[in-house]
Parts: sequence; C-alpha cells; structure tokens
Amino acid sequence: MGMEEDILKDFLAESKENLELLDQQFVELEQEPDNMELIKSIFRTVHTIKGTAGFFGFTTLEGIAHFAEDILSKLRDGVVTINEDIATMLLQSVDYIKAILASLEQTGKEPDDIEYLDFIVELRNFAEKIAKGETPKATAPAEKKEEGPKEEEVAEEAPKEEGKERSEQEKKEEGEQGAEETKAQETTPKAEEPKKEQPKPTKPAASKPKKTGPPPTTAQLTETHVRVDVHLLDKLMNLAGELVLSRNRLSQIANQLNDPDLLTASQRLSLAVTEIQEQIMKTRMQPVGNVFNKFPRIVRDLSKSAQKQVQLKIEGAETELDRSIIESIKDPLTHMVRNSIDHGIEPPDVRVQKGKPAAGTLVMRAYHEGGQVIIEIQDDGAGIDPEKIKQKAVEKGVITPEQAEQLGNRDALMLIFQPGFSTAEKVTNISGRGVGMDVVKTNIEKLGGTVELQSEVGRGTTVRIKIPLTLAIIPALVVQCGGQRYCIPQVNLVELVHLSKEEMEEDVQVIGHSEFYRLRGEILPLVRLNKVLRLGSDDGGEEAKSAGINIVVLNSGDRQFGLVVDAIHDSEEIVVKPLGKHLKHIHAFAGTTLMGDGRVALILDVVGLTSALKLRGEESLKQAQLLEEKAKMDEERQFLLLFTVAPQEFFAIPLALVNRLDKINATDIEYVGGREVIQYRGHSIPVIRLENYLSISPLPEQDEYHLIIFHMNHQDVAFLVSQIEDSLDIAIDVDETTFKQDGILGSAIIKDKTTLFIDVYQIIQMFDPEFFEKGAEGGSLEHSAKILLAEDSAFYRNLLSSYLISAGYDVVTAEDGQKAWEIIKSEPFDILITDIEMPNMDGFELAQKVKSDPALKDIPIIAVTSLSGEEDRKRGKEAGIDEYQVKLNREMVLEAIQGLLEAKNMEHAA
Repeated sequence: MGMEEDILKDFLAESKENLELLDQQFVELEQEPDNMELIKSIFRTVHTIKGTAGFFGFTTLEGIAHFAEDILSKLRDGVVTINEDIATMLLQSVDYIKAILASLEQTGKEPDDIEYLDFIVELRNFAEKIAKGETPKATAPAEKKEEGPKEEEVAEEAPKEEGKERSEQEKKEEGEQGAEETKAQETTPKAEEPKKEQPKPTKPAASKPKKTGPPPTTAQLTETHVRVDVHLLDKLMNLAGELVLSRNRLSQIANQLNDPDLLTASQRLSLAVTEIQEQIMKTRMQPVGNVFNKFPRIVRDLSKSAQKQVQLKIEGAETELDRSIIESIKDPLTHMVRNSIDHGIEPPDVRVQKGKPAAGTLVMRAYHEGGQVIIEIQDDGAGIDPEKIKQKAVEKGVITPEQAEQLGNRDALMLIFQPGFSTAEKVTNISGRGVGMDVVKTNIEKLGGTVELQSEVGRGTTVRIKIPLTLAIIPALVVQCGGQRYCIPQVNLVELVHLSKEEMEEDVQVIGHSEFYRLRGEILPLVRLNKVLRLGSDDGGEEAKSAGINIVVLNSGDRQFGLVVDAIHDSEEIVVKPLGKHLKHIHAFAGTTLMGDGRVALILDVVGLTSALKLRGEESLKQAQLLEEKAKMDEERQFLLLFTVAPQEFFAIPLALVNRLDKINATDIEYVGGREVIQYRGHSIPVIRLENYLSISPLPEQDEYHLIIFHMNHQDVAFLVSQIEDSLDIAIDVDETTFKQDGILGSAIIKDKTTLFIDVYQIIQMFDPEFFEKGAEGGSLEHSAKILLAEDSAFYRNLLSSYLISAGYDVVTAEDGQKAWEIIKSEPFDILITDIEMPNMDGFELAQKVKSDPALKDIPIIAVTSLSGEEDRKRGKEAGIDEYQVKLNREMVLEAIQGLLEAKNMEHAA
C-alpha cells in the first residue's frame, strides 16, 4: 500500500504540471489549428492521465479523460479541425480534471457530485457527434440556466442514435478505444434512465445543448513538488559543505575568545547549519529501488540464458541512499546477481533431486542499521564449499597447503575476493572468468563500505554490503602525526586505545618486522602512520616513548588493525574535497578537507592503507596462535574508564558498561521533580552526583562537566563527573577490604594513584530502587530463578552478582569450579553461569561434569569470559556450554539467561 501511495503522489505531481501546460497548449492550438505536434503532445498527456486513472480505479476521472481523448484522436487523425467550440469543451474537460485531482489530493477519493456524471454525458455526446463529422456547439462555461427536461433530451438522444447511424468506417477508426468506451458508458447509468420516463423531444436535441455549469472551484490544486535540476542540487551540496567549514572555523574562534555572546551565537548558527545540511542532503537521497527495479528484467534474461528458474524478491526498495552512491553500486550489485544465478542457484532438475522447489529464490534486501545502509543479496542455491575454495587456492598458489589447513571457514570464503580467483568448472557467458569479485570488493571499500560473505553448503549464500548514507559531508576523527593533521572517516573507526610506556613494553610484541598488540584476546596488527607516510623517525624520541602510544583501531573490510599516531584530537564533520592530480596516485589518501583554522588536512583512505601495507591474513593468524597461548597464562585484563569527581580522587568503571561520553555546560542542568536532569539528544535523562551516595568529596563548581552515560533497561542515566582522565586495558589486583562500602567494589593502584571501583548498578539502584525492575527487561519469569555463579575474580564476581541480583535473580557465588561443583550437587539451581579460566577446576571441566550427571544435565550453562575465540567456543560447545557471553555486557547476559530459562520452561511444559 505504501508504494501505491507513492505512485499516487507522483501521478498527482506530474498531472499538475501537465494540466498547467495543457491550458497554454489549447490556446496555442486555436491559433495554430494545423500544428500536429501540438495535438499529439496534448493527446499523449490526456492518454497518460486516463491510463493512470484506470490503474487506480478512478472511474469519473477516467471517463472524462477517455472522451476528451476521443475528441483529440479525431483532431489528430484530421477528421475535424479545431474550432472555438471544440477548444471550449476540451478546456472544460481540463477544468473538471483539475477539480477531481484537487479532491484526490485533499481526500484521497473522487468527488461524488452528480454534476461530474452529467458532464461526462455531455462530453460523450459531443465526442460522438465529432466522430460522425458533425460540428456541435459547446456549452459556454458561464451559462447554467436550463435544467430539467432538456437534460433528459440530450441523455435520450445519445443512446437512440448510438449504433444506428455510425458508419463502418467510423467504427474502424475508433478501433482500440471501443472496449474502453463501453466501460466509460457503464459509469453513467443514471444519465440514461430518463429515456424510459420522458416523451421523445419534438426538436433535434443538438439545437438545444445542455448548458452545464463550470466545474466546482471550492478545491484548488496546491503545488507540493518542484522539479529541480540535479546540477543545482550538487551546487547546493557544495555550498552546504562550505557553510559547514565556515561553521567549524567560527566555532573554533568562539572557543578561543570565550565570549559568552559569541559562543551563544555560534551555537545557534551551528544548529541552523546542521539543519540546513540535513535538509539539503535529503534532496540528494534516492530510494535504492531506483537500482533494484532494473533487476527483474536482468534476472529474467539471465535465468533463461542459464536455463534455470529464478524468482526475484525485492525488500526495502524504499530505503534511501545518496544518489552518488546509488550510481556507484549498480555494477557491483549486477555482478553479484549474475554470480548468484550462474554459480549459486542449481538447475531445476538438480534442485528437485535435493528436495528443493524447482524455482530458486533470489532476494535483494536493503535496510538501515547503525547509520549505514545494508544491502543483502541472498540465494537458496548450492552454497560455497570452503574446502573446495581452499583446494582451488592451493592449486592457484594463493596459499600453501599448511596455510589451508589452518584457515577457518570464514577466511576461506573471503578468498573468492582475491584477484583472478574462481571456482567455476567452466567459463560461461554470464560469469566464471575469475574477474569481478575483487573489483566488487574494491569498489565497495572505496565508498567506505565493507563486504561480508556467509554461505552454507546446500542451503545458499548471502552477500552483505555495508555502505555509508552519503560521502559528501562525513564525521571524521582528527589525528596528528609528524606535525600534520589527518582525518579518519568514523565509518572505519572501532575504538581508541592509549598504552603507557610500561603497557607498551609488556603487551606490544615485535615479530619479524611487524608489531602486534593483544586487544581483549584478539590479535591487532599495528601500523605506524609516520612510517607509512615516511614522515621521518617513527619512534618519536625518548619523550614520546615515555608518554606511551595512541592507537586508533580501524576496520577495513574483514580485518582490523591499529593505526599508531602521535595525538588524537576531536571528532568533526568534514567536507570531502577531491585530491589534486599530484596526490591521486597515493593510495593512502581518499581526499582533502579544510579544517576550522583554514588549513588543509588530508583524509586517510583506510582501505588504501591496508592494501599498501599488504596486511596478510596468514601472518596475523600465526601471530594470533602464539599470542593466544600466552594470553591464557596471563592475568585477566580489564578495560577501564578513569575519571575524577573532586581533584585527586580517582575512580574507575568498566568501559564496557559505558554507552557514551559527553561534555555539557553547567547551565544545561535542570531541576525537575526534585531531581537533576539534562536535555540530551531530544529527551531528558536523569543525572546522578556520586557524592550523594558515596563518602567522597563533592563535585566542585565548574562551567563545564563531563557526562558518563549508561543505557540500561531501555533507559538512559548519567553520572556527572569533573574530568575524564583516561581509558586503559590493564591487569590489576582489586583490593576489596580497604574501602568497603555500598557502591564501591574495591580499590587498586592505577598509574600510581589509589583508584576506587564504582559499582554502577548499586549506585543506580540507590538513586532509583525501581530502575532495575524485572518487567523493564521485556518479561518476567513465573518465579525468581536461582543462579549459581562460578567466578574466581572477586571483582567480576561482585560485579556479575550485583547486576544479576538487581535483575531479580537469586544468586549463589563460588570462587572456583571445584567449589561450584560441590554447591550444585547439594542444592537445586535453574542455571549455571561460569568463568572459563579458574583454579582447581576450570569452566570447561565444570560444564562437562554437570552435563555428565543425569540429575544435572538439563541445567543450562552460560560461559561469561573474555576468551571468545573460535577454538574456545568449539571446545565449550563440546563441553556442553549453551551460551558464550562477554562478562561486562549486562544486557546480552540477561537476555541469554531469559532465553535459556524460557526454553527450559517450554521443554518442561511439553
């Protein structure tokens, strides 16, 4: 229904333009009656209106347009010549059509006034007389005097003469229109009824035509659409970009001068510029259906050529993209559709043998997700066999047999994007020449997008493309290296990491000529930007070494790497400018932009950096195996956010709990219902001062404060703090006894400072005891489930039990696997949550013992751990672990608990 409404809007907009043009063309036609091109143009316009009216079922509009078309067809064929009466009747038709369109625009349906049906009768009679070569008189629009019997006279004459005096030649001339005319005549039964009741006229009815009044003028057509040249939109977009640059410069000056009036004016200007930018960008947005709509024909032709049966389904055609990206994705999509039909979907006889329908299904789907557009091409064909991919890759020398053995299925599938790689048994006219998929991947990545491939043998393949909404104005992170500033598109940004000198020496390993860093168990290749760009020494001197390093974690297609830079600045909206001729050959750069101070900064091309450095998957894989073994022997690490409330009092919370960080003015804080709140991104969120719940120094008065925003139970809540100090990945020993109090999990020495660990959940519960009610989690259990939590780290044990209890569960804790095994044998539990790395008995052994015991085997097991690699998951599955979750992801842990308990209850009910 939505698409039909869009078509109706387009029809109304186009019809308005055409009708305005018709008024002018009819007047010109009176002056140039022999202008056949003008007549043909008018005929085509009316014919279009008639056809679309028939599509929507607007019978009154279709009837008027049909008989007006009849008159125009006689003018076009030279049967009659335009005169004042014919022009008047046609202009009246235009007026009535305008009135009907105005009603459609306002109410969505045609007017039911009898006057419209009366006019159809008059127009039909007029058209029939013209068809017979007569020159009837048209009714003057201003006259509306004679009613009653004379209406019936005209209505009677038409059916009386119809079919008797029409020559065979005239019938042949009307040819194709006969069926349509019959339909239109059926819409006017009321006008023909009087012939049964009224006597026949004594005079020819043509001498006294019915004088219909002018069309209703109560409704007026309004202009809601304007056609704009594409080049004008591009110019507006460029001007919006210049406006953004000027805004950035003005904001920088305002912050430097720190003048309150200037800051206020700058903020208002910034809001206006943002709104202008968004609205102008909307004018460039086009539905992806503009690309999708050409594929039904492509799929039809390709399936016939390949002698296959393929049904195409299109979903999300209304999803909008910038028109420049729309143009860029046409060829990649076409190539992937061709591949799906040629390589993916099997011939009908093969599908039937496999128990599938003879006709394969190809789905093209588009939707928005996380500020990007996702386009999926999914088929239910044979899928891609990873072993066959590996075999071909070894044959072609892409990888060695040893590397093939170590390669996972996901990495094996990505080999098809290697240049010249193909698994086709034979070359066809459709595809299979070993070219294309590497180009597809390169072109998508040039747009700042990524390509993912998922396939299951015998079930089908899905290619998923992620691309940004627009490329004209983008958010970017500004970094500094070698005294120069560079911009990194945020679409490629994963996270930021700072390592101290000690952490760098401990955690950064140099193997061969490459550096690697273990980030939460994952191997991260490190790339030094000053080395790539040849900006001089890459060590930055002794002073830089002592300060540590800044790592920007970037996502490039199917891999991540860390870019080491000298400094990290703020995030800004930048306007992408093309590179000059002398820089275009450098793959490391994607464009240029002007910064707030008027200086030029180069935009880094993350994909180009990756290809230039030749980051090889097999090399990373080898390092991963070495470092993963070492990681298992190390202490468990925690990614922490450090902040202060009062000077010299340091606090820490797990960074995984934080949703956003932001800075606000003190004047933005409001008091509502006895609580402090702040308006943030369109809604109010409560603000918590930690000194109200902890025995700590109060927050000093400042012009600006920092917000630590959490999103829990579908709600936002924020801590108000003085300063965000740092974020770091560190292994620490938490002391739980020295600073024991509500809201504090413990303390530790971090960066030579005594740091208190905040119990976020307990603080929020102290602020609002009903915040963590079970109902907010999307459903409650019939009883309070009893959970056994096995965790050797006191810090994590307290943290996990805190948010499980706050969610309404009854929690019993154990400090290792052996203790958990003794507890679970002595009392009943609904679910077991266990760490993996524990002394005495690890999580794998505990899970195996539970699943091997007939009395305990039905207890669901969740592993909460930082060891979430593929091998660990496989081993956990073999041990009987049902779910793997990251420890600090509260929402996912609670969701997993809810799901497993519901499944368990359903099994018992069955």
